[in-house]
Amino acid sequence: MSNLPTPPTPPAASTTNDSMFTASELEFIAWVTPLLEEVKAAVGAKTTEVRDQLDRASLSALLNTAEGNGRRQRPQRAKFFDDARGSATECAACLDALVAKGACEVSRIADGKGLAAAHRLDAVQVG
Repeated sequence: MSNLPTPPTPPAASTTNDSMFTASELEFIAWVTPLLEEVKAAVGAKTTEVRDQLDRASLSALLNTAEGNGRRQRPQRAKFFDDARGSATECAACLDALVAKGACEVSRIADGKGLAAAHRLDAVQVG
């Protein structure tokens, strides 16, 4: 048994108007993190750029949605939500790139593509 403290559980996003982000963003990050580790262990340097970009884009979707929800002016909110949608689309493209590079199978990324699509829909509804 380890003496290390248990990492905190991420807060659950609510679907009320006061939530800063949606559950789909947290779900995607939770889903993609083990995939990134699997791909790194399996093929390593061959996918470094795609893995790094996927990691950044997944976090960007979450953070842009949160920042958009923190804005009061409609044009500013719309800009951040648009950026979040773009990051979610980028996540889907990165997943396709991992398949194209032979780093994983299409069946392995199917759930992630669904979560990325759900985020794009959430961003449209929030924005």
